[in-house]
Amino acid sequence: WIRATKGSGGLGSLRLDSIDNYKSWLFINKEIPEFTVCEFLTGRHLATQMLYIDGEYLKGAALECAEYVMANLVPSKVTGNTSFGRFLNEDRILSFCNSCIEYICNKLNLKAHGVLSFDLKEDREGNMKVTECNIRHMAYTGIMSEIGFDLVGDSMRYIEAGNAYGIERAPYYHYEKPYVFLRDVDIEPIILDRESELLVSYE
Repeated sequence: WIRATKGSGGLGSLRLDSIDNYKSWLFINKEIPEFTVCEFLTGRHLATQMLYIDGEYLKGAALECAEYVMANLVPSKVTGNTSFGRFLNEDRILSFCNSCIEYICNKLNLKAHGVLSFDLKEDREGNMKVTECNIRHMAYTGIMSEIGFDLVGDSMRYIEAGNAYGIERAPYYHYEKPYVFLRDVDIEPIILDRESELLVSYE
């Protein structure tokens, strides 16, 4: 799997099947100054959003990015924006991400502080691999807030109070329903209570 190191997640991304594919990619994308080559992972694309204050892991929630906005416009079928996603109540995802943060903090002798957003992919055996970690809110923040995981409000509470006393601890947040969401360009996202609501029967 090859992709640009910076910019949109889908920029120039492609699965490489041979050295000739690699050479062709370098020629076609010679304007991309820096790129990443890694294992091609065939499992689910997972994401988490987690809040840390002065080293304490306060809360986190997970989701799956199932389909992508304008996927047919790129060879990889993967862009930087999710068009269809599922909210997940899988504690192992958050536990794995927290262990990654603890490892990094121990190595650097630092305390995690702020919103940390992970992107992960599963390999063919379901093992999770970190593909990206950002120190900011991610694109799904507003949607997650609408269904109960309100990091927007929590961030404002911390900024206004200067402490985390008013923030509910929920390191393994569970959604009340098996919510799914739909997103597109320049339009408000749609949240459904369950995936079956996407099915339409025609008589």
